[in-house]
Amino acid sequence: MFNVPQWEVWKRAETGPICPQSVFELKRLFPTIKKLVKQYGLKYDPQQLLPVDEAMIDNTFKAGVELLSKVGIWCTDTERIIEFTEDEIRQAIADTPSIVNIGEGKEAKTVIHRNLDDPRMPNAVVGPICDPISDDLAQIAYEAYAHEPAVESLYIGTLGEVRGMPVKTGSPFEMQVEKMEMSRAREAARRAGRPGLCLWGSSYGSPAASIGACNPEWGYRQGDVVHTYVMPNLKADYDGFNKAEHYHTYGVKVWAMGTTFVGGLCGGPEGAAIASVAEAIASRMLYKGDIIALWTPDAMNAPAMSSRPVIWATCLGLAAMARHTPFPMQGWSPYQAHSGPGTESYLYEVAGAAFPQIICGVNPGHGGGRQGNQTDYFGGPLDSRFVIDICRAATRTTRAKANEMLLKILAKYEQEVFIDKKPPVGKKFQECNDLTTFQPTEEYLGVYHRVKDELARIGLSFD
Repeated sequence: MFNVPQWEVWKRAETGPICPQSVFELKRLFPTIKKLVKQYGLKYDPQQLLPVDEAMIDNTFKAGVELLSKVGIWCTDTERIIEFTEDEIRQAIADTPSIVNIGEGKEAKTVIHRNLDDPRMPNAVVGPICDPISDDLAQIAYEAYAHEPAVESLYIGTLGEVRGMPVKTGSPFEMQVEKMEMSRAREAARRAGRPGLCLWGSSYGSPAASIGACNPEWGYRQGDVVHTYVMPNLKADYDGFNKAEHYHTYGVKVWAMGTTFVGGLCGGPEGAAIASVAEAIASRMLYKGDIIALWTPDAMNAPAMSSRPVIWATCLGLAAMARHTPFPMQGWSPYQAHSGPGTESYLYEVAGAAFPQIICGVNPGHGGGRQGNQTDYFGGPLDSRFVIDICRAATRTTRAKANEMLLKILAKYEQEVFIDKKPPVGKKFQECNDLTTFQPTEEYLGVYHRVKDELARIGLSFD
């Protein structure tokens, strides 16, 4: 059996079984997930967040493959189901390369498939990832990140307004600002003496924006990485197919993922873990993603990934993918924290989400705070340095040893963020950094060192 080509996928979107959305969701997807959770005996344990039960890891993968083969992908443009056989799914997994080369020249890097308890350092993606960013601050912020040696991949932010006009999805303003942000990030890398630095995107929704920014001089280059998503609850649309087709023709790398919400249509942590595996595999089959991301946010506390049920579901899904696929896996850990930058709670949140995911085989990514909905609330290069610190600590331990440490990290922010629901506001980028030297303030450095010292006392090794 050959790997299903894109043309065949598109054909199935036009010729697959017709199915109304409500029928797909309520009579096909939800009952199947509920059955698979019971069939494979998955049970959420809030005290054991890192998966150590090998049978449960294997069963989660089996359930994810079974879910994708039984339910398929619902195409929003045709209201038809794109169906895959289990043989096709397993062949697509087997045919996926385990490494991806990104960046150019001296900044060329390799993103690898990482195993469970892998001692190799991951490639971290950092920056104001999709964060709202001020027009007059963007160039400075990108250059600050580019000057930080810990930054190996830089993800751009999002302009919500340009020249007094709101940036609406599908508008010419959206296309223009993506071009602006990519050219700024490219210039920032050049000024920092790192012209080949890998840039990640897109921060905008429409195909026109990201396709329009593919330009080898000032925009996305072949060493950069651009996204295409499986929509929540096993859905796809023609926008995603159009983007993927252009990216592969142009030669830019594609990162693809699904978004399974804990507490959404897929149910609790157990169902979300199964669906995350199905959507991660689907993103490879639909879009031929070079790097596959797994993102399982909390439906009640989106988009961050630092709550206890989300950590459990995400780590279980990642463990299943690490053991049973060759995919280079990307995680967003947390993509946006609840707490504001410049606070201890913020860094503990980053550690609480990133530390276990890295142990479970992921290449991490982190953007900012305030759930990504407040302008300029990202900490800057010191955040990136902290993520690399966590990477080092995570590669020096195992799942069996790390769970106790993780529970102690959770105790540092869980009450404030998820029980009292009063995460600290923190400070904006321009309050955490010197905008001339690009260095963090002494105050933020003090927070950073206090948190690292406490994490070391908990048991994390940063040597």
